[in-house]
This record gives sequence, structure tokens and C-alpha cells, in this order.
Amino acid sequence: FDSERKAKRYLIVKDYQNKGDISDLKMQGVYELIPAIKELKTIVLKTKTRQKEVTIQQPITYRCDFTYIKDNVMVVEDVKISPKMLPTEYKLKKKLMRYVHGITIKEVFKPTETI
Repeated sequence: FDSERKAKRYLIVKDYQNKGDISDLKMQGVYELIPAIKELKTIVLKTKTRQKEVTIQQPITYRCDFTYIKDNVMVVEDVKISPKMLPTEYKLKKKLMRYVHGITIKEVFKPTETI
């Protein structure tokens, strides 16, 4: 884990799964927000010409901390330090998650928050 806060949260969420309150716990789920931009390039060889698809820009993705199922609903959870210290990039990706996938990210500021 990249922080003690996330490690503590994992132990708590794992305990909820062991008790049967949640299921299908996964870490580091990745969601594509904007697909890669690709173009066809013409490659000239000695005897022939070929078309090759090349990636011009990589996709923009969002990586959450945890996903799990609670009451038959998928929950996407992200552990943060404070509501006042949310990075601008995260705020944008949060909006894109809602717009593209219809998923509202559950932000957790204290590792001991209930599920």
C-alpha cells in the first residue's frame, strides 16, 4: 500500500468481507475514462506499402483503491486525506467516472468509517 491510511482501510474492509457484510472485494480497479487516440500511418517498405495503427495519445484511466459489492450494488471506494485536499486531477476523474460509467466514488477520509 502506498499509505498507512490505505493499509488500515484494507484491514477494515477485509473484515467486513469476512463477516459477510460485503462481497467480491478487489483492490486497484481500473476504469477507462477517455479511450486512446489512434491513427493509421502508412509505412513504405522496399516492396510494398503497409497501413499500421499507432497510438497518438494514451487512454486516460482512473484507478480506485477498492471495489466491492454491498446490498447488490457495486461500490467504488477511494481513500483520501481530507475533503479540502483533493487533487484537481482526482476531481476531474471523479466527474468523468460519474459521467462515463454512472459510478459515484465513495470517498473515505477516516480508515474506520463504516461501510
